[in-house]
Amino acid sequence: MSKQRLICKDEHGSIAVEAALLFPIVLFLMVMAADMMSYFNAIRKLSASAATAADLLATTSGTVTGSELTGIANLAAPSGVTVAMPDGVGTTFQVYEVVYGRAVPRWEFSSGSGLYCGSPKMDLGSLMSDDSDVLVVGACGEWKSHTKGMFGMEGPLNIVQFSIVRPRRSLHTLCTDCS
Repeated sequence: MSKQRLICKDEHGSIAVEAALLFPIVLFLMVMAADMMSYFNAIRKLSASAATAADLLATTSGTVTGSELTGIANLAAPSGVTVAMPDGVGTTFQVYEVVYGRAVPRWEFSSGSGLYCGSPKMDLGSLMSDDSDVLVVGACGEWKSHTKGMFGMEGPLNIVQFSIVRPRRSLHTLCTDCS
């Protein structure tokens, strides 16, 4: 048998070549899966933070101050939210009064983090009867992806979660030093 035929039949190195080709792909898929789990965990934590802040605001006696709202925002945001989003987490409190079936902004307050969560894009007037308030609490944060940079995309991803509740003790929730 010639040497050429012996080399063609030798398969000892084929497993190493296959492993060298597949290892980067499997590694990339594992990093991408971990990144996606981190993203969904951040969404879950922001949603829980917004719901907790909305629930705390709904149980107030009817009049709150800006410092009380900052305290509610700090109390509702667990340390896991700031760990998941080290670049920034914000909380925005908004109160709308329902007048003739339409939601009219009454007041709004943002926590001192510098992030403004915006307003919900929905018709709040269908949630309540006339002459009562709808409390809207938004929790937002900037999440950085580890795999996004591999595709040449830079910058954080903004995540916003809203929780909408009704005040429990009165029809209106007032803030003494909110705009």
